[in-house]
Amino acid sequence: MRDDFLTRDTSTSPESRPALMSLSDAKAPTNATTAGRLAIKPLPAVKHNDAASVRRRDIAIETAKRSNQSVFHAEDHTSRSVKTVGCDNYTSLMGTNLRIFQLNVHKKDVVQLSMMNDRDLQDYAVLAVAEPYALNIEGSVVTTPNSHRNWIKYIPTKRHDMQWPIRSMLWIRSDLEAEQVPIPSADLTGAILRWPDREVLVVSVYVAGKDEEALRTAMRQLHATIGSFRNSTGKRTDVILAGDFNRHDQLWGGDDVTGRRQGEAGPIIDLMDEHGLLSLLPRGTKTWEGPGGESTIDLTLASAELADEMVHCGIYPTEHGSDHRAIQAEFDLAMPERTAEPRLLFKNAPWNAIRERVKEKLSPLPWDGDVQSQTDRLMDVVLDAIHDLVPRAKPSPYAKRWWITDLTKLRRTYTFWRNLARARRWAG
Repeated sequence: MRDDFLTRDTSTSPESRPALMSLSDAKAPTNATTAGRLAIKPLPAVKHNDAASVRRRDIAIETAKRSNQSVFHAEDHTSRSVKTVGCDNYTSLMGTNLRIFQLNVHKKDVVQLSMMNDRDLQDYAVLAVAEPYALNIEGSVVTTPNSHRNWIKYIPTKRHDMQWPIRSMLWIRSDLEAEQVPIPSADLTGAILRWPDREVLVVSVYVAGKDEEALRTAMRQLHATIGSFRNSTGKRTDVILAGDFNRHDQLWGGDDVTGRRQGEAGPIIDLMDEHGLLSLLPRGTKTWEGPGGESTIDLTLASAELADEMVHCGIYPTEHGSDHRAIQAEFDLAMPERTAEPRLLFKNAPWNAIRERVKEKLSPLPWDGDVQSQTDRLMDVVLDAIHDLVPRAKPSPYAKRWWITDLTKLRRTYTFWRNLARARRWAG
């Protein structure tokens, strides 16, 4: 389900358009701290109650203070324009950091498989998927793929009684300590990641467009979930909400959000204010592209303390075929070292050598004692021989065995040409 795309309102005069105001001098800021002192001037035509307006401005200022991580850059005071650093050249320098990937796959199995077979994602802790390819087959939710060697699947605890039973899901790295949080919604999937000194609540979010009741219900459920999470532990608690919110606001959409759309995200702003959440994407980053326009409807929201540890948040460089752009976020939070052991390749096992090894090791052993003692000695000898002599399988990096490197090359070629076409279209 797609929300109406955002179009530029060229008929609106500059005086009535929202402007990004610098609180510094007319001189362009020379550092991230100065660049962060930004606030959004609301449209004169849009009316809010005083409290809501104050909250919106406060959140906007706090969000802009993330400039040293969210790559805002203010130009001179008179132009009031904003630029963002292109993330296509971004490369993580810390493979052990907490990294989160999010994408609306638009209910397409090919997009979902492309994402799951992306080798660059194998060290990501969380994949937050909106509108996944998941079917209701004889009362069970079947996804594509239905399992993966690298991640554990988490789906909502509630289902829609229709062909597409869920509209969000999480894949969490299998070596991490995680626990699902029950949320009474088929559009919200939550899980808690645990460290010795802190816990992080991650929620994959989908909010239906043009449905105010769905928006209010989702925000109410998120409010209750965050409150319960923070009250249930004595450790430090952090929150990440990632997904397709299907709402526009100048806070994240930039100056292109027209007066007709401004204000529709009020419940999201209220949730951010209530729980101290910040929008991590650079303001104005386009996350969805349709035939007639593009807009910012996919958000990454995080608690202020975790936002202070953000290394990067921006568009993921590889295209997987969705009309949404994938988003990557990285935080300076060390992940546990991976200790997964390779699988034994029994089809290539040297069985003759194993038999000889077992015979050799068993011959000097006594056969007294009860049956359990004899069984234990036998198992120790057999397992030692197997682990010493059976070769290890090189794990497949792909979710499907039919995925080959040629498909990866084709996907990269598609990404290159799509990015080139987008750049030329923007250039006019």
